[in-house]
Amino acid sequence: RSDYWNNVKPFIDTYLTSPSTDSAVKNRLYQSMLRPDSVFSVDCLQKIDSYSLGKKLKALNLPLYLINSNFHPNDTASFQKNGIELHFYSIGSTGHYPMIEKPAEFNRLLQSIIYSAGKSIH
Repeated sequence: RSDYWNNVKPFIDTYLTSPSTDSAVKNRLYQSMLRPDSVFSVDCLQKIDSYSLGKKLKALNLPLYLINSNFHPNDTASFQKNGIELHFYSIGSTGHYPMIEKPAEFNRLLQSIIYSAGKSIH
């Protein structure tokens, strides 16, 4: 809380970007994450740990479609352990926001997923 910038900037550099992330994207993230009210942002970050995402996803009983970067390992075992149907699509090396770093590829994957999911519903 006392030094928001110097605590959040390394988080952005380590977890939200990859070595392949363009500097313009990094600057966009810095601006969007470091300009808001730091009190509100810290409160949100602290509450993330207490949110039971796994339980809520399991309760939905719907398949989960993920378009993820391969820069950080993806824990698919916890989804399987909780009986959550998972469809995983890798977009390669990007940071946390592949839709910003590789928008054309992301949109192609997303359209493919929507088309495939729609076919399986009918």
